Amino acid sequence: MRMTFYWMAVIAATTGILACGDEITEDACHGVTCSGHGRCQVQENGEAECACDDGYLAEDLTCVDDGCGAVPWVANEDATDALVSDGALHLNATGTEEPTISYSITGAFDVHFLVLDLSPNARVTFTARGGDSSVVASMSPDLAIAGWINETSPEESLSDFRNAGGSGNSGELRIQREGNTFTSSATVGEGTASHTYNIQTTTVAISLSLSSTDSNSASASVDEFVVTSGNIQADPFSCPLDQRD
Repeated sequence: MRMTFYWMAVIAATTGILACGDEITEDACHGVTCSGHGRCQVQENGEAECACDDGYLAEDLTCVDDGCGAVPWVANEDATDALVSDGALHLNATGTEEPTISYSITGAFDVHFLVLDLSPNARVTFTARGGDSSVVASMSPDLAIAGWINETSPEESLSDFRNAGGSGNSGELRIQREGNTFTSSATVGEGTASHTYNIQTTTVAISLSLSSTDSNSASASVDEFVVTSGNIQADPFSCPLDQRD
């Protein structure tokens, strides 16, 4: 009898079958590895679920890459009140605060997005910086700007300005890179500005910022943000912002 009980205990331990009187229940987490990127836990209803590590999402009883590692956005301290809702990023700025989100990218890319609900004193600026040069696409309700900035020789900087007709409370900003050729464009209201320039660089710092043209609070929303880099397509606003000073 002791030998029989011993082998029953071994079988229960190795198969995940737990015996209690005449009732036999299965350990829901037995054999669930969560793809090696999380741990299995049993819910109150007795079903298993995966608690996944950072950077992974639960899909059935596996943990899959959430894709956010490809778009590691970083928010500055002025963006602490940035709100992501309904797939859009809502920003507020004052004359002293300039909320900015940024990240680094290499190789060819195409980044574009819609800017909505520009307040009369809002300016949204999209910048791709490599070395001491920057390609810029910017908009305010009355002006679309696309250009190149030479930080060591500002007098050499070039820009294309287009009047928005005074009715530009929404528009589109876009920067593309193919090889060392960068093209920036801004469309707001009735104005479209574009500019192309060559920058000899490998890694580019991408940033999006909102500023106020006066001392009052300014606001804008950013929607339909699409990042395409190689085989990567990601919506940054489905990913958490890494808050840094």
